[in-house]
Amino acid sequence: MQILKRIWPQLFPAKPTLTADSLPPQTGRVVIITGATSGLGLESARILYHAGATVYIAARNETKAHNVINTITATTSPNPTTQPGELIYLPIDLADLR
Repeated sequence: MQILKRIWPQLFPAKPTLTADSLPPQTGRVVIITGATSGLGLESARILYHAGATVYIAARNETKAHNVINTITATTSPNPTTQPGELIYLPIDLADLR
């Protein structure tokens, strides 16, 4: 029975409580996202930008980061309740810790 209790939530996970639709306005908040040029980081940046946050996209590749910024700003539909935030490229390379 204990095994079933541990496996059940993995097979049938609960619905998320915080989604893009339920996210409150993030105006005035600052967020730094590493890995925002693809995957979950990209979607997080898109959602937070749409909610009005200032999002710093920390990435190694400047061209890729600017392409992401242009894509997000061009494809994000306006939200009637909040103004879109700001997307800023933050150069970071963790291979060189100086």
